Amino acid sequence: MRRRAKLLVSLILLIVVLVNFNFIKVKIYPIINKIGEIIMLKKVDTFKTMETEKLIIKYDTDEDAAKLVAQTLEEKYDSVAKDFNYTSEEKKIIIIYEDGEKLNENTNLRKGNPPMGVYVYNTVSVLSPNNWIKDEENLETIFKEDGPMVHEFTHLIVDEIGRGNFPIWFTEGISLYMEYDKNEYIWKANLDDEDEVIYNVKNLTENFHQLDEFKAYKRSFEYIKGFVDEYGFNKLNEILIELGEGRSFNEAHRRVIGKNVEEIYVN
Repeated sequence: MRRRAKLLVSLILLIVVLVNFNFIKVKIYPIINKIGEIIMLKKVDTFKTMETEKLIIKYDTDEDAAKLVAQTLEEKYDSVAKDFNYTSEEKKIIIIYEDGEKLNENTNLRKGNPPMGVYVYNTVSVLSPNNWIKDEENLETIFKEDGPMVHEFTHLIVDEIGRGNFPIWFTEGISLYMEYDKNEYIWKANLDDEDEVIYNVKNLTENFHQLDEFKAYKRSFEYIKGFVDEYGFNKLNEILIELGEGRSFNEAHRRVIGKNVEEIYVN
């Protein structure tokens, strides 16, 4: 009898775990991110360090480049954070690489051309502007207008609020929207509509990395811009909060907007 009772309890616990997987995931997600952050910092423990009011900068580039990266994010920090009603007492970690291959290696990206920036485990890794901006005379202007700081900082905020409980296209779309809002930058605005493949939300959710990168990112931006235009940015924040509490992506939208995802993000 006791054995049957134990089996029954075990079965109930298994069902609870399966039913509440998202709720468990969002509870342990910050712990996983913190462990990852410690590992990331260990990889760059020989880098130089610079601190500002809101940032800790680890860098292996020249000091002027490090100052430019810090200044660019400090200038946009409050504006971006305010939109998300986001506050934090912790300084954010920015890692600047002169060596693009090292950036790829440390952030577990595939070999190839390194990105200008990437968010992973509470940290933003940035390719030194010296590495990709060839116009030295206008380097500062180009980095502030076209660099990755707003985009990657948005990823950090979205990840912290939503606790990773969302599809990739959603966070990419939000980050691209913030670039549009803060820097007046539109992703691939010159992409020829005649050649554009129209992805739907199912394509983006299930196969994001297998799709054409430029077109998938553009579609993600269009979906988020359309959402904000229709419902307002505050509703986007409410959805992020629901996701951070463990709601599924569809349930979060139903609770906030009263519609399923496929009804909200339409072609």
